[in-house]
Amino acid sequence: MIIIGVVEEQGISPIIRLLKKILINSDSRINLSVIETLERYLFEFSNSILKDYLYELKRNKIDIAIIKVIPELLMKNTYDNIRFDVLVCNNHKNADLINYKKKILDIIDESNIAIINSDHDIISKSSLRKSLCIITCGLNHKSTVTTSSIEECSEEKVLIYCLQRTIKTLDGTEMHPQEFPIKFKKSDSDDIFNILAAVSLALICGIETKIISDISI
Repeated sequence: MIIIGVVEEQGISPIIRLLKKILINSDSRINLSVIETLERYLFEFSNSILKDYLYELKRNKIDIAIIKVIPELLMKNTYDNIRFDVLVCNNHKNADLINYKKKILDIIDESNIAIINSDHDIISKSSLRKSLCIITCGLNHKSTVTTSSIEECSEEKVLIYCLQRTIKTLDGTEMHPQEFPIKFKKSDSDDIFNILAAVSLALICGIETKIISDISI
C-alpha cells in the first residue's frame, strides 16, 4: 500500500482533492475504488489508532492511503512511526509551518520522497538529508517541476507541466524530462503549486501522462 502525506492546515485540502480526481479518473487496473482519505478524522486518532487503521487498510488490499498531516497534530505525535512513501509540503509562509518547522522537517526526513514548494524557503533542500529524493515544484527555472506556459480557454485553463529533471516512480520506473498539458478549472488558478504537486504525486504513483492530460482537474 502506498502511503501519501500532505502537510497542510485544517480545512479542505486542494492537493488531496486534485489528486483524488486524477486517480479516480485514471486507469481502472490500479483498483482505485479503494482509496481512503483520512483528513476529516485525524483529530479523533491517536498514533496507535492511526497505525492500526493503516494496518487494516493494507490487510484489506487498499492501494493508496492519503493522509492529511496537520502541523498542530505533529506535536501530539499522531504521525510518529508512520513511514510515508511520499510527503508533500506546500511550504507557504504561515504560522503553523513556522511554529512546527522542526517537527515538519523530521517527518519529511523520514519519508522516501518529498515534494516541496521551491518558491518559498521555509523548508529548503539544504535542511533535509542528502539521501532523500526531493522533487521541487514552483515557478522558478531551478525547480524539478514547473510550468512553461498557461493558456486560458472559455471555461478552463491549460497549464504546460514541465518536468525538468529525471525522477523515479515508486516502482522504480524513470521519467525523463518532458512536457504535457494539464487542463484545470479557473477557480484553481490561485495556487499553481497545488496542481504541480498533485500531478507529480500521480506520476510517482505510476499514472501515465496521457491519462492525466485527458482529465480536466
